[in-house]
Amino acid sequence: MLAALASALLFVVALEPAPLERLGTHVILEVHRSPFDVLNSSSTVQQAMRAAVSAGSLTAISENFHSFPVMGVSGLMLLSESHLSVHTWPQRGYAAVDLFSCGPPSPLPCAPNSPVNFAGADTGWRCDSGAAAPGAGPLWRAVEALLTELQADGARLTWIERGPPAAAAKAKAGGGGGFGWLGGLERDHEENVEL
Repeated sequence: MLAALASALLFVVALEPAPLERLGTHVILEVHRSPFDVLNSSSTVQQAMRAAVSAGSLTAISENFHSFPVMGVSGLMLLSESHLSVHTWPQRGYAAVDLFSCGPPSPLPCAPNSPVNFAGADTGWRCDSGAAAPGAGPLWRAVEALLTELQADGARLTWIERGPPAAAAKAKAGGGGGFGWLGGLERDHEENVEL
């Protein structure tokens, strides 16, 4: 009995997220109930992603979109902050979206790593607990713009803060860190730069 209790306690402790050095925010968005013609149009999906980038105050560096011969679109926008990608299944009214930004933190809509559900404009966004999800910040605006442009009537979003364990980051020479595109690495190699 004691061994089982100890094992259960270790399991619960393992579920607690370790503190991390935040390097970015990862938004995983599953879009539901979007019209076939919207998700099957490369130009419409491209416009939706551009609207998301603009609404989120993100900076596009390059983009590439591909329409598949039968149906579906895949697209990637390389951002100075990281990336935005989409893959669509028009016959299912579904799109998988991945947004990563190494910019400043945005407020989490619910608890860390907790899904947020959208069941249409009448219901709005809800945390798994049932509480209304308070959407705020540039990444949230990017998500809202994307859903509007894709005419989605449902979505599931997971918002994850990403980075190495805080203890590992502090152990690195000088503490490292930073939000530059090299995440502070540019300082680690300054002495080797020839001008």
